[in-house]
Amino acid sequence: AEQSAREWGAAAGSVSPDRVVVTNGGMEACYATMTALLGPGDEVIVPTPNWPNVRWAVELVGGVAVDVPLVDGVLTAEAIASAATSRTKAVVLSQPGNPLGTVASREELARVAQVAKEKDLLVLSDETYSRLYYGGE
Repeated sequence: AEQSAREWGAAAGSVSPDRVVVTNGGMEACYATMTALLGPGDEVIVPTPNWPNVRWAVELVGGVAVDVPLVDGVLTAEAIASAATSRTKAVVLSQPGNPLGTVASREELARVAQVAKEKDLLVLSDETYSRLYYGGE
């Protein structure tokens, strides 16, 4: 946890080791998050296409995965705002996207953050492949 806090803290500001949860892979992390976050019928916005295990984790705990198509390979703030309802608890965001490898601009990510704040949505940021991105910002 301490090593992860140092690595991610260097990129994101300050990350305390007590805020890091180490899991045995992405599926365990996804399932544990959905278990803690969702009640029956609660929604999670899922970009489409996406890693299928995200949908499975949502549905395993009684949640509803709301498919939102990507626009030019990116989950846009406008699409999130249109899809969100009073039952929506979170939005899954992958950077770079999985499976397409597309990356949203900093401006679009700022708009996504603003919509998430306005709609009181938790952003579940899948950054598994973030170190494999070699282009621009």
